[in-house]
Amino acid sequence: MVSVLSLAVIVGVQAGSVAALTATPNILHGQADFRHNCLMCHTVNEGEPNKIGPNLYGVVGRKAASLPNFHYSAVMRASNLTWTPDVLSTYLRDPKKLVPGTFMTFRGFMDPIDIRDIVGYLATRKPAPAS
Repeated sequence: MVSVLSLAVIVGVQAGSVAALTATPNILHGQADFRHNCLMCHTVNEGEPNKIGPNLYGVVGRKAASLPNFHYSAVMRASNLTWTPDVLSTYLRDPKKLVPGTFMTFRGFMDPIDIRDIVGYLATRKPAPAS
């Protein structure tokens, strides 16, 4: 059985973009895109405060609407999403399509390479593995 979320991820990937989304992300490009498009609303380093949007440190793999010190929309709290790379990619393509009623006002990224690289960059923003 295909879940609604799986279907949304599948439908969100347009023809020709599958290879772009599965190729190795360019982390520096993703960081630059993040700074240019996301930094006005989000922080990304451990311990930084939330802004208009939540801090995205450790977002990859995190349950949506799970930071205790941020006021999320009711629809985001009810979304039951986990920010996997695929779900983040779908969300960054069209936030309001994946989560209708989200507070996020950003319209989304058109270029699948930008999405891949931003998700790749966000995946680096997490605690270092214990040695």
